[in-house]
Amino acid sequence: MKTEKLKKNRGITLIALVITIIVLLILAGVTIATLTGDNGILTKARKAKEETEQAQDNEIQNLEDMVMLIDNKKIEQMPDDEQHVELKTFITKWKVNDEDRSIILPIYEYKDNENGLQYEYNFNVDYGDGTPIVTITSATDSNRVHTYAKAGEYEVKITGKCEGFSFFNVPNSKDKIIEIVQWGVIGIKHIDFGGNDDDKGCTQITNIPNPSKNSFREAVDFSRLFYNCDGLNCEIPEYLFTNAPNLQTLQSAFASSTIKGSLAEDTFCGLPNIISFRDIFYDCDGLVGNIPENLFSNNLKVTNFQGVFAECSNLNGTIPEKLFANNIKATNFYATFSHCIGITGNIPEKLFCNNQKVETFFGTFESSGVSGSIPEKLFFYNTKVKNMEYTFYECKGLTGSIPENLFINNKEIDSFCCTFAWCINIDGILPINLFSSNNKVTNFTSTFDGCSKLQGNAIELWNRTNIEEFSYCYRGCSNLEGYPDAIPTSWR
Repeated sequence: MKTEKLKKNRGITLIALVITIIVLLILAGVTIATLTGDNGILTKARKAKEETEQAQDNEIQNLEDMVMLIDNKKIEQMPDDEQHVELKTFITKWKVNDEDRSIILPIYEYKDNENGLQYEYNFNVDYGDGTPIVTITSATDSNRVHTYAKAGEYEVKITGKCEGFSFFNVPNSKDKIIEIVQWGVIGIKHIDFGGNDDDKGCTQITNIPNPSKNSFREAVDFSRLFYNCDGLNCEIPEYLFTNAPNLQTLQSAFASSTIKGSLAEDTFCGLPNIISFRDIFYDCDGLVGNIPENLFSNNLKVTNFQGVFAECSNLNGTIPEKLFANNIKATNFYATFSHCIGITGNIPEKLFCNNQKVETFFGTFESSGVSGSIPEKLFFYNTKVKNMEYTFYECKGLTGSIPENLFINNKEIDSFCCTFAWCINIDGILPINLFSSNNKVTNFTSTFDGCSKLQGNAIELWNRTNIEEFSYCYRGCSNLEGYPDAIPTSWR
């Protein structure tokens, strides 16, 4: 009887097991269908993502179409080099002395093997001294060097194709060029009159002329355009960037130069394909006035705003809320407003709300004049950001509390080194959950260094196991509860 009962129980158990497996398979099938079917959660999420990306692409296209309409109106106001062919000649003025009467045109070899590109040269030169016009067909052509019979000033006129003209690459005669008379139309792709970090650019140039309608239609690279040209005594010409549809970079274009005046709202209106504004106005003390809200509104493809206004100590006013509203591809705001001591007022909460691809806010507001409280949702939409080092370093105008949810959506951050260091007037209670979402952080070096007015308890970051660097994190935070004994020595 026991054996029969045992067999019967085993039979029931096996039946129950089979039924359970069948039920689980049915539930699994339902779950999979719910997740992956045509109306499944994953399918809907994928479709929503695709629709969002498509909506962004459509928005960009609509903005680009609108930009083109605006640009075309301004282009029509430019000098017409199609009707006035004399405007197609590139004219510069040079000065030579008895010690050295030779000049070298700064043409150079450029090859992009990956894309199969190289600069081409096929132009005529009139050196302005009555000698025969010569033709130059390569960057090494001997006719690029000319020696004058006597000292004096000469106009050099170039007609034809000259795609590269760079004093950064060929600095030999940079001290002899004294004026850009006319930009001409020579198919230029890269032109600059700049120097480098250790050497000045063309310091004799004092003025920048407006281009004609097609002067820069082929231009791609204006990096170091007037970098370290400390002889400039002019404002940015109204039409300088009105019709440069292929230009991709203005890196360091006016950096450390003596360009002066205020920035016009439509300065960059004709640059639909610009990618980098990196350091364009770095250390331009001559720039004054407010930053126009629509300064970058036509530049929809920009990714790099690194150091754009850094060290521009005489810019003033507040940061416009919609300054970067149309720049949805931006990834880099490294030191964008660093040391802008004349920029004051609150940081707009929605300043970066459309810049969802940003990866770094290193030193964005470092040592600037911004004031008031830090907005809680300043970085709410920047889910890809990795670096918050020095973001508010030495922002002595910041007051109030640090918002508890300031970094709630920034889960990819790996460093908070010096983020709030020497923000000596932040005086609220330090939120215990400030970094609760930031589990990838390995560096808290000097995060609150010198924040002597911070109140409340120190966040016990020393209990995390993945922190690699943390010295001086709470140094000088003398207003925190139990300071210094409540904080491990190595953290202060």
